[in-house]
Amino acid sequence: NMPKKEPISQKLNLLKSQDLPSLKKLVKEKTYPQQKAKQVERERGKQYNHPKLPKGNIRENFTNIGIAWGAILSSYAGCKVEQIPPHIVSHMMAILKSIRAVVPSTYQEDDYNDMENYVKFAARMDPQNRKGDK
Repeated sequence: NMPKKEPISQKLNLLKSQDLPSLKKLVKEKTYPQQKAKQVERERGKQYNHPKLPKGNIRENFTNIGIAWGAILSSYAGCKVEQIPPHIVSHMMAILKSIRAVVPSTYQEDDYNDMENYVKFAARMDPQNRKGDK
């Protein structure tokens, strides 16, 4: 269930009233997309943390996944499959979530949040993105 959105006029009235406790609550509840991505990255880092990896290190985790998937595909195909780059792993994870989201079942907000974040991680890790993670 999606939370009800307050009309902008109510938010403007709140600003005019200078009701500081309510204003602080409003600011705290507002999550911007980049903050949400970082929050999910931190949560997943804690959730899937490996003792030898820094917490939340998406690039390191996706590099390891790419190595493993390359080895599995090499065995399956009977030919050498190169390591799958981390940004491609992230795209593949986004597609997995997309497929899960369209299967007729119960709506899972997590599928959409993860899908959005996988695409953002892919953009950050893409070697052609000069502003991305290095």
